Amino acid sequence: MVHWFDTDHNPTFRTMQRVIELTTLCGTNVQLMQMFGSIAGLGKSETVAQVLTKLELDYVYGNPNTVPGFCDLLWKAKNRGLLIDDSEGLVKNPALLGIAKMWYGATGVCVCPNNRIYSDNESYRTSDVPAKRAKYNKRIPPPTFSRGPLHFMLALTNHDYSDPLNVPAACRVDFAALDSRGLDPLWIPTEPQDLYYYTIGMVMTGMLKRHQCWASQGQVVSISKSARACWISSSTTAVA
Repeated sequence: MVHWFDTDHNPTFRTMQRVIELTTLCGTNVQLMQMFGSIAGLGKSETVAQVLTKLELDYVYGNPNTVPGFCDLLWKAKNRGLLIDDSEGLVKNPALLGIAKMWYGATGVCVCPNNRIYSDNESYRTSDVPAKRAKYNKRIPPPTFSRGPLHFMLALTNHDYSDPLNVPAACRVDFAALDSRGLDPLWIPTEPQDLYYYTIGMVMTGMLKRHQCWASQGQVVSISKSARACWISSSTTAVA
């Protein structure tokens, strides 16, 4: 029988360890980007954030769903990390995927939409008139800008995009191109018993910081909703 402490044979635990490893590779600029997917509530967002905090990295958090919003987000993160949570807005939008393809391609450039906000702000930046230069807003991106050497992107999702058939048909070609540039979606398996043992293991080793699970004598008094649901569904299996 596989017990909660037998992490070598727990696919959920092993894949979450891989999430930590890949996040570290991105944070240290060994890898440009990575996507992680799992059921909701597993703790991947918190795990990724903890790794980035441990690395003492400054990063931008966002959830783009429009072209101007995505351009603004890339401008803020042009030379630091970008953490996209619930990345369905990116995956299901061909226009955003097109921008991402260029940004994470060989050119590493973002071309903003033809919008007077961008062009006017750039004219303020380059103006010789002090009154106009004073109107320049550094938070508004220029019409075109390049990716910095410290930029990386981590995308989180609750959908299994490691299977291309789960990507909307209209977006599969662009998503495949982004995948080929290094997105490489990783799905975290969560079979009920594996997930239950994983959560118990996190509690017993003091790693599950999001939930207060200890009584005065180290007895587990509560566990995550996901684990409780798995325990109910597999109540016929004894837990060591």
